[in-house]
Amino acid sequence: MKTIEDIIDNSLCIGCGLCEALVPELKMAVNNKGFLVPQGDFSSIKDEDNETIIKICPGVNQHNEIPAKTKNERLWGKVLQSKFGCSSDMQVRFKGSSGGVLSAIAIYLLEHRMITCVLQIGVDKEDPIRNVARTTHTRTEIINSAGSRYAPASLLTSLVKALEQGEKVLIIGKPCDIAGVRNFLRKYPIYSPQVPYLFSFFCAGQPSYLATDKLLNRIGCNSEDVKEFHYRGEGWPGYATAITHSNRRHSCSYEESWGEILGRQIHFRCKICPDGIGIFADIVCGDYWHVKNGEPDFTESDGRSLILARTARGEQLLNLMIKEGAIKAEDFEVKNLELIQKYQANRRIVIGARILAFTIAKRIKLNFRGFGFLSNLFFSKSKTVLSNFYGTFKRANKI
Repeated sequence: MKTIEDIIDNSLCIGCGLCEALVPELKMAVNNKGFLVPQGDFSSIKDEDNETIIKICPGVNQHNEIPAKTKNERLWGKVLQSKFGCSSDMQVRFKGSSGGVLSAIAIYLLEHRMITCVLQIGVDKEDPIRNVARTTHTRTEIINSAGSRYAPASLLTSLVKALEQGEKVLIIGKPCDIAGVRNFLRKYPIYSPQVPYLFSFFCAGQPSYLATDKLLNRIGCNSEDVKEFHYRGEGWPGYATAITHSNRRHSCSYEESWGEILGRQIHFRCKICPDGIGIFADIVCGDYWHVKNGEPDFTESDGRSLILARTARGEQLLNLMIKEGAIKAEDFEVKNLELIQKYQANRRIVIGARILAFTIAKRIKLNFRGFGFLSNLFFSKSKTVLSNFYGTFKRANKI
C-alpha cells in the first residue's frame, strides 16, 4: 500500500482520525457503510504526508515491542499488575460502563494537576446518536463523557492541535487509537513529555452507525425522536436506553443490544485486529464479569472493572490511587481471565488464522509484529482455526 486511499479501499481504516490531525485537508465523515473514514481531495496530498500516514496508521501498523514469553503473555500481553475493583466515588462508578476506574483515574490526574486535559469520546451535543472527540478539563466533563459508545468515533482528530497548544494530555481510547498514538510518538518523540499516560479498555470491535439505527428500531424508536441515548452504563452492565423528546423511555438489555445487534455489525478491520485488549496502554480496563456455569453473567449488579497495569508508569499510578483510596481494588490471577473475558480469550487464540487469511486473499502484508498470534493457534482446535481462516478469506475477497 502506498496511499491513504489504499488503506480505505481495503477496509483497513478504522476511523481514528490521526490522518486528519496530520493533514487538515482531510476530514473524517461517515461513509455508506456507517463508518468514519477520511474524505477530501486525495490527489492533492503530498507524497511525504502519504508516506507518514502509511507508516503510522494503526489500521496497518501495530508493533508490540515487548515480545511475549509465556502463554499468559501471548494471550493477555505484558501485565505488571492485575486487579479488579471500582471507583470509590459512587457517582463515577454508576455512570461508568463497569466500575468507573478509567474515569476515576482521569479525574485524579486532573485534580492533582498531573495533566491539563483528557482526550476522550463523548456524546455529540447536536446529535445524541453520534460521537465526538472531546478535550475535557473538569470532573463534570469527564463524568458526562463516561460510559461506552458502541459506534464510530474519531478520537485523534484534535491530537496535534492540543499538543501544539502546549496541553499535557491523557488519552483514553480504543486499543487501536492507543496504538496510533504510540506510532505517532515514535515518529514525533518531541511530544512524548506531553502525553504522560495512555489508557484503554477491552474492545470487541466497532459497530457501524447503521447498527445503532437497527438497535433503535428494535427498541421502538427512530433517531429523529431521540433526545438522549446511552449504549450502556448507569448500572452494570446497564441497558441500552433511548429517551425521546416526549420523555418516553425505550430500552433493552446489554445481552440483547450487543449480543444480538451491535456485535454482529462490526468493522471488517476489527475482525482481524491483533489487539482488542489494550496492549499499548499504560493501564487498560474492562468488565470483570461474574461467572456462572462457566460463562460470563450479565445480570445487573454493582459495576466492577478489570484493571491491568502494563507499564511501570501505569503500575505506579495505580498503586498511588489505591493507597489514597480513590480506587478500591483486589488482586486476581491473570490466568483466570479466560473465563471472565471468554470472548477476548477466544479471539486472541484464533486471530492469527484471520490475519493469515487476509494476507493471502488480498496479497497485503500487514505490519503487525510482536503479538505471538501464530503461536496462539496451537491453543485451538484445528477445526476452529480452519473455520476462522475460511470465513475471513471469503470476507476479504468481497472487499
